[in-house]
Amino acid sequence: MTVVTVIIKDNRNEAGEEIVEMEGHMDPPDAIDLPPTPSLIVGSYIAANSEAICKAAIQWFAAMQKAPDIDEPVVKAPKIILPEDGIQGVPV
Repeated sequence: MTVVTVIIKDNRNEAGEEIVEMEGHMDPPDAIDLPPTPSLIVGSYIAANSEAICKAAIQWFAAMQKAPDIDEPVVKAPKIILPEDGIQGVPV
């Protein structure tokens, strides 16, 4: 079994700008030399594309913040009018 751990940290660079730092660990350490597992594949993908993933995630979050809360319109159930069937005492 392979375990891949990704740690994402908020930090600031020398200029005081907010940055994201990422680090990863594999258990066993030589997992990259073993047959691929889903966790190794996903972890490797995150490592190889970390900058693009971070930018996309920040854009996604910003869009979520801007999205207005829109109430779903209330749909009124139509009134059903049934013809008289001549049967008394039985619900239609």
